[in-house]
Amino acid sequence: MLASAVDTMKSLPPQQQVVLALHYFAEIELAEIASRLGLNLDEVTAAHEEAVVAVHGAMTQAVTASSSGHSASCIQP
Repeated sequence: MLASAVDTMKSLPPQQQVVLALHYFAEIELAEIASRLGLNLDEVTAAHEEAVVAVHGAMTQAVTASSSGHSASCIQP
């Protein structure tokens, strides 16, 4: 699951990668990120939301695939 999230993060547009890294790893608020990058808050918020949706979707898909694979192996003799 973590590999799916990392792969998805690597495939994001550069602006979304930077916003995620600054917000979650450097713990910088979105308004401060906007200021530092010379963007407006709406742009940064949109980049953040799109990135979070993409990563969440990849993690959900990985969990679903893992769960269904796990359940199937439990049923097999």
